[in-house]
Amino acid sequence: MARNFLIVSLLLATFCLVVQAQTAITPKAPFTSKDVDLWKQMQARGRETQRQTPNVGTGEPFKVLGNLYSVGVPIGNSFLLTSPQGHILLNTGFAESAEAMGKNIETLGFKLSDIKLLVPTHWHNDGGGGTAYFKEKTGAPVLIGAADIAFLQAGGDGGNQKVPAVKVDRAIFNGDVITLGPLSIQAYTIPGHTPGSTSFSFKVREGNQDYTVFQYCCGQNIPENFSKDPNYSDAGMRHTFEVFRKVLPVDVYVSGPSSGFFLAERLAKYKAGDKLAFVDRSTFPAFAAWLEVEYENKKQ
Repeated sequence: MARNFLIVSLLLATFCLVVQAQTAITPKAPFTSKDVDLWKQMQARGRETQRQTPNVGTGEPFKVLGNLYSVGVPIGNSFLLTSPQGHILLNTGFAESAEAMGKNIETLGFKLSDIKLLVPTHWHNDGGGGTAYFKEKTGAPVLIGAADIAFLQAGGDGGNQKVPAVKVDRAIFNGDVITLGPLSIQAYTIPGHTPGSTSFSFKVREGNQDYTVFQYCCGQNIPENFSKDPNYSDAGMRHTFEVFRKVLPVDVYVSGPSSGFFLAERLAKYKAGDKLAFVDRSTFPAFAAWLEVEYENKKQ
């Protein structure tokens, strides 16, 4: 009888494993499995775009929408939000390309001296490496997620490259609103990539209509074991997904260097005369749904 019980137990365990393997994880509403599939398609196209479009890496500057400009090297890494009262530089980019990014800003007809706020999304080299350079050139105060202040002020290795140390002038906390003249930016701290990585939501106006932009930081390299990376936690990831739903609908989605491939795709349409080439409400839900499924799969 004990033998029969053991056999039944083994069969039940095997059945449960098979059912678990066959049960596809789907994102919670309003995101859908179709969103996940779309992001996978975009990733596949992105790899091809990276190969075929050299300006992704060189960082051709261009207007995205309204008073928002892509100025980063590579494309999509940094953005200038402009106003008559001064400009905000969102992400100061790589230390090695800071001078080239400065030239991008001037090529678009803006002065470095008119930049009044420097706002890295995180302290790594791709997000904050150029902060020291731009603070020296502009004298603008530096704002960064509170948990990243010590890292940026100490300098060091970020993204395997040296980040010059720079004094931070103000901490950003979750829910803060950053203002400059008519500009207003909602900040969301999303720990994971770094302890203080921060994302931003704001409006830009094109014609007679306002559009919501969401700048996400940063690529979430979700670990297999959270105990090996103190930046990550289940609570932190749940907060991330709450933010994703809170900022909907997103008309224009950008996210550090990883957004370069789909921005480059749309740049061609913009040059052909489509002023709303970067407006696409399907892009952000696709990414958000994919990341949620990635996380749930790794949790299993």
